[in-house]
Amino acid sequence: VYGIKEITDQGINATSVWVLGPDSQFQVLAPAFDSTLAWADGDLVYARVSGTGRGQLVRTGATNAGTKPLARVISVDSTTQLTIGGLYGTV
Repeated sequence: VYGIKEITDQGINATSVWVLGPDSQFQVLAPAFDSTLAWADGDLVYARVSGTGRGQLVRTGATNAGTKPLARVISVDSTTQLTIGGLYGTV
């Protein structure tokens, strides 16, 4: 529905990710993101690709972070809530 394809294959170590448009915004609650990191407005958001917390959203420089940013932090609303948005242009 609405262009979102859920991953249905098993045993391929895949993670589904929404691609955010440049004007989109979402509120994300822990534990979907690593709340032990020092998040700041403007941080780039990546997915943790291996190890403990695999699939969790992490910031630049986090252990086991992927190589392609998925979003940016618009605001750190609390220690357990972030507002993230799409990326502008190519990063």
